[in-house]
Amino acid sequence: MATVPGWLLGRHLTAISIVGMTESTAGVLGAVATSSLSGYIDAVQFASRPVQEMIQSVDRVGAHYENTIEDSELQLVEILTRKGYHTPVLPTMAASYDYYTVTFTRGAQTYVCIMKRGAFTDGVTGFGKNSTGLNMRPIDVSGSSSNPGYTGYGGANVTFTP
Repeated sequence: MATVPGWLLGRHLTAISIVGMTESTAGVLGAVATSSLSGYIDAVQFASRPVQEMIQSVDRVGAHYENTIEDSELQLVEILTRKGYHTPVLPTMAASYDYYTVTFTRGAQTYVCIMKRGAFTDGVTGFGKNSTGLNMRPIDVSGSSSNPGYTGYGGANVTFTP
């Protein structure tokens, strides 16, 4: 019996949504607007970016770095369409909110990320597809180092359901 590889393909991203949130005067985040990016997402990129500090004794000449904080970045890239087809989600979210909950299902795994607005990119090219992107960074939603989460994918603000 022949077998074929079970590669994870783009079509295996079965659901993705972004929720714009506002912060109350008490620091509580509340959901305001939910939008689906299904069918228009070009990329979901996660990057682990540990913060490092050089720690060494004064009698050593070689650098020695230790990871002191687990940092990360989540980037969403949305494919733009002509007027009348689909209203772009990311430009509206970037202009309206500073906090987001991003939920996506990749294969059999679901990720829920609570993030803060980072860099936003937009533009038009002379050929090929045009896209817009939103980068987001993590926030500490609990104020506690014991906040449960899937720490292998960006720290306590990201939960993972296999």
